[in-house]
Amino acid sequence: MLERFKATLRSSDYSFTTPRQKIFEALAKHGPLTTARLAEYAKPSIDRATVYRTVELFERLGIANRIWHGFKSQIELSEIFTPHHHHAVCQQCGKSIDIINSELEKLLSTIAKQHSFLALSHIIELTGYCKACQAE
Repeated sequence: MLERFKATLRSSDYSFTTPRQKIFEALAKHGPLTTARLAEYAKPSIDRATVYRTVELFERLGIANRIWHGFKSQIELSEIFTPHHHHAVCQQCGKSIDIINSELEKLLSTIAKQHSFLALSHIIELTGYCKACQAE
């Protein structure tokens, strides 16, 4: 995954730097994350402004995607680095859970075919309460 990241940067004439590596690795390990939370993971070696500029670069290069939940957003690695998936988002704590389900993908494809529809992409987001927030 790291080699693919380096190649993506090189192909767009950007350098592989320590801050970019640390932000990429934080997204790979902990994502999806708010930009503020990502900045917390990057402390103290990377300042907040560098985190924001790096996220903007990652979005431009297709390395990361911004996922909107109402007026709030989180950053996650793009499908270049992770399998296609959807999200379940907790309305109370904001936790985002990846949903990877091949049966769901097959069903969506079947529905599109039934309607003679050429689907180019799709996004599914469940909203509700995670297990921890339900227990409160």
